[in-house]
Amino acid sequence: MADDMDESSKIDKEREQIPEYLKHNIGFLLNRTSRHLREDMGQALQPLMLSVHEYAIMRIVEMRLGETQQSVAERYGVDSSTMVEIVDRLEERALLTREKNAQDRRSYTLLLTPKGRKTLSRGKRIADVVHKKFLAPLSDVEREMLYVSLAKVISERARQGNK
Repeated sequence: MADDMDESSKIDKEREQIPEYLKHNIGFLLNRTSRHLREDMGQALQPLMLSVHEYAIMRIVEMRLGETQQSVAERYGVDSSTMVEIVDRLEERALLTREKNAQDRRSYTLLLTPKGRKTLSRGKRIADVVHKKFLAPLSDVEREMLYVSLAKVISERARQGNK
């Protein structure tokens, strides 16, 4: 039985080895990293019954980075029908509300409810733990370099008019 576990562990490690030809493939590396982080976050958020997308939308609403449902969708990078589904689920669970926008009656302003703020607070603590564990293989300097480098690429894309 111990041999089976050793063999299983060996196979998992072999799968995670990055082939030499992909070690400098930015698309592969970012995609794989993103997938692993989403999986870790998804598992960690399960006790709160939150998906990664729901958590992200709630964070954007909390930080007031998008006042309307449409601007939150644009900031997060989802289409309007996906956004409606996410907001419907959050609203059904009384984690946020949709209110008619006073400036534009055709749009909605999203607001966290007290229950939503409490749930999000727990979610942020969970996310902090996941992020620390996820980035544990990096030194403090490497972590900071990663943040700065990715932010620089994103900022340059935004400066060029690309989202």
